[in-house]
Formats: sequence, structure tokens, C-alpha cells
Amino acid sequence: MLGALLPTPGLPLRLPVANGLPGTDRPTVAVALDAGGRLYFANQIVTEDKLKSDLKTAAHKSREPLTLVIHADKAVTFEQLVHLTLLAREPDIGITNLLLATLPSAVPAPINHELCRRRIATAGLTGTTKLPWRLYRDGNRPAMAAGRTAGG
Repeated sequence: MLGALLPTPGLPLRLPVANGLPGTDRPTVAVALDAGGRLYFANQIVTEDKLKSDLKTAAHKSREPLTLVIHADKAVTFEQLVHLTLLAREPDIGITNLLLATLPSAVPAPINHELCRRRIATAGLTGTTKLPWRLYRDGNRPAMAAGRTAGG
């Protein structure tokens, strides 16, 4: 169920940012918990009792042990996460593996020097003394060079 690891459009979640966390190649079941404490399962708002029933059904239909993937908003408290974890671990449900969904941190794009040379050549600029902009190390963000204008 790889689709369970994708964000749900229309569900306003601010997931925490983290890198290097493990994933799983096992079957998963996803639950979302928004900042208001509402639970979502299968793209529907559900009550806790309905979630228990749905998780129990999913766990019994699966041939392998399921991993619960929790998509929790940053505002969700640790207590709410623990409560959801314990709910999934109840004996009649039996989901003991879980992962917290996160977003990867943004990585700045590398500077493409060849592309920059082509842009300079296309603009008819030659040399390096009168460039109207410079590149920053954190990406290709153009900015006016100090003390220079586009004309000179």
C-alpha cells in the first residue's frame, strides 16, 4: 500500500521535517491526525471507535503484519501520538509497528555553471567586471551586484 505514504490533497497537515529516517517495505496502513485532533482514515474523518474497527479489519485482511504510518500535524501533542499508538496495539487490532510521516528538508539546488555561462553569453555580456547580477552559493538566485546597475 505505497499510496498510503503519499500526502492526502485537501488535508491541511504540517508534517515535521526530518531526514534519514527509516521507511518500510512491508504493508502499511495510514492514519492522519490534524492540529484539531481529528482522525482521518481512508480519506475520511472518523471517530475513534470507527478507526478501531477499520484498523482491526485492515489488520485481519493483511497476510503480513501491518505498519501504522501516522501523518500527524506538528501541533499534535505527544500524548495524542501515544494514545493513537496504544489504540493500534490493542490486542484485537495488533498493529505493533509504526512510523511517523515526515517531510524531507529542502536542499538548495546546485549552481549550474554551464547554464550561467550560456545565459551570460545570450545576454551579450562578456567578461566578469560588469555583470549585472551575481550568483549566491545557496542557489541560482540572481541579485544586483553591489554598486552596479544593469546598464553599467
